[in-house]
Amino acid sequence: MRLAAPVLSLTSLASLPLCAATIIVTASTPPPTTATVYVPYSPTAITFTASSCSGTCNWTMTGAPPGDPPFALSPATGTTTTLSGAVPDGCSTFDSNAGPCPNALEPMVSSVSVNVMDSGTNSGAYAWTINVYWNPTQAQFTATQNGYLAQMVSYVGNTLKPSLATGGNLIVANPQFRSLNYDSSAQWAVWIRAMAASGMSVVWIYPDVECYINNRASCMLLYSSTISYAHGLKMSVRLSPGFYNSESCGDAGCPARGIGPPVSTCTSSCSGYSITPTTVPTGYSGAVKIYCVKVSTVGPPADFEWGANTAGTDCSSGGTHLISSSPTLLNSGLSVAFPNVGHYTSGDSWTMTAAQNGLVSACPVTSHAFNQGTSGTYQSGVADWYYCLTATIPALGNSVTNVLLNLLTAPGDVFVPIHEPTTQAQLWGGGVQPVACATGPQTGAVPVLCNGELGSAPTTTGNTCPQDWLTNFWTPFNTSVLIPGNVTVGTTFDYSPEMDTPQQPTGINQTYAAYFSANLPHTVHMGMDLYNWSPGYTTAASCPGTCAPSGGTYPYTINQFQTTSSGGGGHDGIFVQEFGPTAWTVTNSISGLSAPNSLSCAIIGIQSCSWSSFDPNFYAGALSYLASYGADSAAQYASETLAACAPVYPDNGLSIAVIATATGNMSTQHYSSDSQCLASIERAWGRNTISGATVSGSTIH
Repeated sequence: MRLAAPVLSLTSLASLPLCAATIIVTASTPPPTTATVYVPYSPTAITFTASSCSGTCNWTMTGAPPGDPPFALSPATGTTTTLSGAVPDGCSTFDSNAGPCPNALEPMVSSVSVNVMDSGTNSGAYAWTINVYWNPTQAQFTATQNGYLAQMVSYVGNTLKPSLATGGNLIVANPQFRSLNYDSSAQWAVWIRAMAASGMSVVWIYPDVECYINNRASCMLLYSSTISYAHGLKMSVRLSPGFYNSESCGDAGCPARGIGPPVSTCTSSCSGYSITPTTVPTGYSGAVKIYCVKVSTVGPPADFEWGANTAGTDCSSGGTHLISSSPTLLNSGLSVAFPNVGHYTSGDSWTMTAAQNGLVSACPVTSHAFNQGTSGTYQSGVADWYYCLTATIPALGNSVTNVLLNLLTAPGDVFVPIHEPTTQAQLWGGGVQPVACATGPQTGAVPVLCNGELGSAPTTTGNTCPQDWLTNFWTPFNTSVLIPGNVTVGTTFDYSPEMDTPQQPTGINQTYAAYFSANLPHTVHMGMDLYNWSPGYTTAASCPGTCAPSGGTYPYTINQFQTTSSGGGGHDGIFVQEFGPTAWTVTNSISGLSAPNSLSCAIIGIQSCSWSSFDPNFYAGALSYLASYGADSAAQYASETLAACAPVYPDNGLSIAVIATATGNMSTQHYSSDSQCLASIERAWGRNTISGATVSGSTIH
């Protein structure tokens, strides 16, 4: 018996699942599997072709590394699409000049796919991997730097003499990186012990001047106990205040916290009368706030309301009090009096800015104008720096400088008020070129508001150039403070333009370093910051003595310091305030691109844990090299590299997270291999180091 064949209707066909076809994607040339940051990805355009499409082909790309211009396909529809013009970037923070790369390991791997889908459900893809490398590569960078260091070892005859004192920067005390997580004398002592364990005998501190002004008691205790601890370990201390822009009183104008006489500002009517804010003898103890006082009724009885917040808009939350000519306590030590009782009107209101300084401030104030062109004035930040360090602060009963100087009691302590003069001025928005420079003597004083306190400062003629620093700041500074006989004074310079670029004001063709050296007395110690270790910066065959800035800038500058001073001869001491291995920055050789190449945007350092590439020749070569040319001490800025194993990047104190990790490692006395190497060099020079240092068993630099 024959069975009838089933009949399938169109309806039943439509309900059956259909198999999606695979589209084959081919490339006109195999895409490169390697790429270099800031270099065009492929010398030729790469065309991708779809084997077939039902309807319209739609192209997308996934997993591509970032680029400028970015990786993209064009056109987005059609049977073919082309990848062209892509230039791989590094990480987003590095490319935007916003900070270092969180991951700078090589290669940076991207799994890329060019995808196509048609109008139906058919799809296909072409996938490959792109390994992005930095320029230079790790191998190139380390080989070059290690070659420079080996050269320096050979220049000094493969010896570790003459010796010099080594030191480190107390990063945790730096106003940019202070944190509640490790802001205590015990934690700071952990860092100092790590320095001593590595053989260092010098502790550099950039004190937080704003801390002294706004929170005197805790700040003074923190710094005084820390300095005493260092002295107890037979280490000398060097203070360099007022470097950073807002944290150290060098801001352009005045922050919303500060010092100054009690001031009230009328905000509504006020009937032409004022109120009088005062503080208790111990000072204001609250947070930085703007207090609002408002007349609520004129009575009798006459009442006022008050409140406080960061905007000065709260005029009632504090409650109601009787209006009195005698001080009425609001809170946190702040009182207010109404000297013209009977003359106020309902709705009169005033604001007052309060800070932890024992006084009330009229901040903020209008910033001074400045001009980086042919004529202008000092940016107010430089004038603020000078005045904040030298003016007597009523709550302190002394100037900040005199208070800090009283902490320097051990032989070898140094006070460095000017550190990188062009950097200081530029951080505050000021010009550093010599145009319109005030080269004459100080001809008068102009009003300056330093955090609300009215005072006087040098004249405002010209940008802040080498002559300005000495004539209008250094000279009056040294007559405004009391420098103890046991304390040495110094100044330091960065590479460019301070050591290598001649300035030409009024026909004087000298670098900052040369001008300072020639015009400062021999008793002033001269310092340098050294981060670049290459023949162009370091050794020339004829140095010291005859080389020019274009060859062997470091020994040439040291030679200037050794032979010139206002008193004739050389300066009494030459030191390095900050040294460290060259940071791994990208070098841009592609025309039209602007790859960042600066310390703040460095990718990684030669001592990085992630590379495991520390070369013992760095200390052996650099320190012996500096000592052989006459430097008597050298301090490492990147002192967190003493911890095992903290800095992937940065190694120059630009990350609070790295500093926190280093603090934890140092707390358990886990020190790095470069710490151990430095300690061995110091022992060879006959110096004792703290025993008991352990080295982490994990990857170390």
